[in-house]
Amino acid sequence: MATISLLNLLLHTPHPSHPSDTLVVQWIVFQATPLLFIDQEILERGWITFAKYADKKLSFTDCSIIELMKKKGIDHLASFDGGFDEIVSRIRY
Repeated sequence: MATISLLNLLLHTPHPSHPSDTLVVQWIVFQATPLLFIDQEILERGWITFAKYADKKLSFTDCSIIELMKKKGIDHLASFDGGFDEIVSRIRY
C-alpha cells in the first residue's frame, strides 16, 4: 500500500520548481522499468533473510528486495541505502 501511495504522490504532484519531474517519473515507472511484484515465496524468504541479517539494520522490505533480486537473477541494485552493501552489488548515486 505504501508503494502505491508513493507512486501516486510522485506521479501526480510535481515539484513546484521542476514540473517536468512528473513526466520523468511517469516514463521511468511505466516505460523504462518493468515493475516486479512480491509473491508469497518471496515474503517467506524475506523473513528468513531478515533474521539472517539482523545485525545489518535492513528492513523487511530491503530483505524482500534482496530475495526478489535472487529469484529474478538481478545483479545490481540502484539505491542510496548503504545497508545493502556486502549483500548485493549496489549502484551508488
